[in-house]
Amino acid sequence: MSRRLLIAVLALIAIPLSVLSQHAQSVAVEFLSGGVCVRGQFFPSVGDSSIGTLLLVPGWPGNPMDVLGLGAFLAERDINVLMFNPRGMHGSEGTTSFAHALEDIEAALTWLKQPEIRERFKVDANKITLGGYSWGGGIRCGVSGIPR
Repeated sequence: MSRRLLIAVLALIAIPLSVLSQHAQSVAVEFLSGGVCVRGQFFPSVGDSSIGTLLLVPGWPGNPMDVLGLGAFLAERDINVLMFNPRGMHGSEGTTSFAHALEDIEAALTWLKQPEIRERFKVDANKITLGGYSWGGGIRCGVSGIPR
């Protein structure tokens, strides 16, 4: 019996979050950073309102769709998620560098605060959180000291 339980638990762990979160749909987005086009995915909250917005920076070398299935998973729990690929990664134009990645994060934050984006995606400019996975988590720390 314990062997079956272990196999069941391992099977559940192996199912990506994106498979469990089938209802949230992403929207392809792009914005300018340093004069080039940066591309990503926006997962709007599936509810009538959003409790906040997460700007999620992916690990190296980026992720063209959804980092660990978190975009869809969180959108189903009324959290907007913006994921983008820094310059030079997965369809984003330009050259990859740490300095460019920091600029790209700032450009993404500016994009989220635009009135038309705030209205379209129910973004509260006072409830934006910056996060990252792996390399993105490290590079995101460099932004916290930049005045806005």
